[in-house]
Amino acid sequence: MVVAKYLYARCARDVALSRPTVIVSEKNGRYYMRNIQEAIKDTLQQVHEHARELIALGQKKHTRKSIELAAFYGIPLESLSTLRSFKDTFNRIEFRNTMFCVEMFLVEGAKIIEEACYSEYGGGRIPPVRVAVERAEGVRSRILSEAAVFFEWDGEKYFMEVASVRYSSEGDHEFSLTARDQRSLDKLLDILKDHRRKNHYLKGKKFNGVSGAILPLSGHVWSDLVWPDGMKERLHNEIEVVFKNAALLNQYGLNSKKGFILAGEPGNGKTLLLKILAKEINATCILIPFDEFKLTPYLFSLARDLAPTILILEDIDLFGTDRDDTSQNVELGKLMNQLDGMVENREIVVIATTNRLEKVEKALQNRPGRFDRVYEIPNPDFQMRIKLISHFISKIPNEISREHIEILAEGFSGYSAAYLKELVNSGFALAILRDSRTPILRFKDMESMVDILKHKKDRAPVGFVVPEPVKEMCSIQNKKEETL
Repeated sequence: MVVAKYLYARCARDVALSRPTVIVSEKNGRYYMRNIQEAIKDTLQQVHEHARELIALGQKKHTRKSIELAAFYGIPLESLSTLRSFKDTFNRIEFRNTMFCVEMFLVEGAKIIEEACYSEYGGGRIPPVRVAVERAEGVRSRILSEAAVFFEWDGEKYFMEVASVRYSSEGDHEFSLTARDQRSLDKLLDILKDHRRKNHYLKGKKFNGVSGAILPLSGHVWSDLVWPDGMKERLHNEIEVVFKNAALLNQYGLNSKKGFILAGEPGNGKTLLLKILAKEINATCILIPFDEFKLTPYLFSLARDLAPTILILEDIDLFGTDRDDTSQNVELGKLMNQLDGMVENREIVVIATTNRLEKVEKALQNRPGRFDRVYEIPNPDFQMRIKLISHFISKIPNEISREHIEILAEGFSGYSAAYLKELVNSGFALAILRDSRTPILRFKDMESMVDILKHKKDRAPVGFVVPEPVKEMCSIQNKKEETL
C-alpha cells in the first residue's frame, strides 16, 4: 500500500513537471504501472463506445408524434424520413383564409381520422386550438390555430400540422402537409390552392388590408354627398363601367382598371365617398392604411385574387411624396410598379385621397394607367352650402326657415362641409341642453355657434380671455423676476 502511494505521488510529480511517464492502475487488488499514452488510448476508446451507445439509445427513443405518424402510415419508424413534406408560413390574412378553406375541405371532401395538439413540453396531447374568424359583420367561423390532423383523401393518407410562429408580432403561422410520396402531396396541394382561391373568405367583403378586420358599413347614401353638379355622378359611372363591362374591355385589349385621386381640403366628403362606395358597389373593398405602405405589393396581389376590387390608399401624400423630397424612393417605385407594371390589374379600381395634391409625386398623378383622373373637391359654394345645411337639419326637429339657412350659408363662405355639419350638431346640442325631452333646433342655437366655429377656422383659442391690464402686470412681474 505504501509503494502504491509512492508511485501515485511520483506520477503526480512527473505530470506536474510535464514528464508523464507512467501511471498506476489497480486491478483485482493489485497495482500496475504502464505508459500514460496507453492509458489515454484506452480511455478514449471507452468514451467512443459510450458515445455509440448513447446514439443508439437516442435512435430508439421516438416522440409520441413520430410513433403515431409511423403507425398511421403503417411504416417502420426508421422510414419516417422518406415521407414527403410541404411547409409554408402565412401572414395573418392568408393564414385565416387557408385554414377557413382547409376546414371546409376536410369537412366536405376528406375523412378525419384524428385531431390533436401536441404540447410543447413532453409531447403531451391536448385538444386542438380553434380561433374565431370574422367573415362578415356579425358572422364568425371557427378555424384551427394549433393542431395536428390525421386524415384520408382520395384513398391516400395525409398528416397536417399548423402552429403559430414563435416571437412573431404579425400573427404568422406555419402550415405543413405530409404524404407518402411526392405525387400524392402535389395532387393535394393543387386541390387546396384552387380551393383557397375560389372560396376566399374575404371575397366581396370590405376590410382592413393589414389586420383583415371587417369594416363597418355606414348608413350613408349617395344623396348625403353634396359635390359640384355632375362630379359624383361621373365618378360613379367611371367605376361602374369597369366592373360591369370588364369582359368586353378585355376582349378588345383595353384596360379593365382605373385609378382616381380625390384631392381637396379635409372635410368635403372624400372619406364619405369611400364609405358610400364600400356599401353601394358590389366589389371587394380593401383599405391600405398609410402606415402600412410597405405591404402594398402583397395587398395588390390580394386585390387581384379578390377582383373585382376597390383598393383604397388613404392620404397618399404621406407615402407617395415627390421623389425630390423623400427618402422612400424604393417604396414609391414599388407602388408605381404595382399600379402599372408587368402584372395586369384586371377589374381593379384604385382610389387615393390626399389633402395636399402638390406633395404627390408627379409620376403618379400625371400618368394615365396609374391614376387616370384627379377629382379636386372644392369647398362648397353658396348653393352647395344651402343644400348641405338643409340636408343636415332635415334629420332633426327644427324651426329653421329658408331665410335662416341662407343667412348661415352666406356667413360660412370659404368653409368646408365639415364646419356646416358641426354647426348643426353644436346647435342641436344647445337645444338638448335647453329641453332634453323635446329638443327643437332654432336659429338662435346655430347663430350662437357661428363665432366659435370661425375661431376654430382661424385657429384662435375658444374660452376665457385674460384681460389686457392683467397681461401687462404679468409681463412686468416676469421682467422683475428675470432681473433678479
